[in-house]
Order: sequence, then C-alpha cells, then structure tokens
Amino acid sequence: MFYQCHREGFELPIGGYLLASGQLFANQAFRYGENAFCIQFHPEVLASDINRWLERGEKRLVAPGARQAGTHLSDFVRCDSAVDHWVSRFISTIFKSA
Repeated sequence: MFYQCHREGFELPIGGYLLASGQLFANQAFRYGENAFCIQFHPEVLASDINRWLERGEKRLVAPGARQAGTHLSDFVRCDSAVDHWVSRFISTIFKSA
C-alpha cells in the first residue's frame, strides 16, 4: 500500500514490534520501545516526487525485478487515500499522550 523504491530489507530487531509488512519486504515498519518508530517506505511521497524519481532514475527501471514506470504512479493513485488515512492514524496515535 505504501510507496517504496528500494532494494534493501532488514531483520526485525530483538524487542521490535512489527507495525507494517509487505509482499516483497516482510519488515516495513516497527516500533522499538515506546518512542522509536522506524519505517522503510515513503508515506510522505507526492505524485510529483514519483514523476521526478522516474525521470532521474531511468536506469533503475530496467534493473531485474523493477516495476514498469507506469505502475509506480498508478499504484500511488490507487493507494493514496489509504496512505493518508494510515498516516493520520499513526500520527494521532503517537502524539495522543503528548
């Protein structure tokens, strides 16, 4: 559901609490303790960011396993409102006791 443009993954650290996962990378977000939140995807990305990355990253689009350029933007448009909802809930949850 979230935009990601990377080839790296990570193991969940001992004591980490998984918050989000995906098909390609099992660990996408986790909490460590009460105040540390780690995310590997990009909830802040706008359509203009994706267009700029696609223009500047042509070589990455032909790498093994890379998705077609058109799917980057269409997937973003398809999931954008769900991402906004997740981010709003995430932020309100983090700061509800602040």
